Amino acid sequence: MRFGRLPVVEQAAVLYRERAQERVDGGEAAHVVAVPLPAERPVESVRVALLGAAIVLAGGMFLALRPASAGPAPQQGIFDVTAGENSYVLYHRQTGTAWILFPDPKAKRPAWVPIRRLTSEAELQSWRMNGQK
Repeated sequence: MRFGRLPVVEQAAVLYRERAQERVDGGEAAHVVAVPLPAERPVESVRVALLGAAIVLAGGMFLALRPASAGPAPQQGIFDVTAGENSYVLYHRQTGTAWILFPDPKAKRPAWVPIRRLTSEAELQSWRMNGQK
């Protein structure tokens, strides 16, 4: 067995190199370029590729793990919206007023209804005793 356990690509490279050398020795062509065998390829390119991949990976990890910039906090709106099962509550932070979104059967669409805020213990007790006013 001439090639032993060489892969087919390497076998073809060996045959091409031998035929090219025969042509050069026979004086047929002086410009034939020898194809390097895969085993003779420089390992340097693999090392450079691995080093480049490691640098890119380290840079990506650095960017992903760095703390967020300490810039200004994102500006929030003046309303808070809370969702319930069948309604939504809209709360205005600056004034403390609130509205609830109820379906309006007459208008066939939902309507915002203001919510009266109970500000004293007496109002709260009256509301509990008499129901909603």
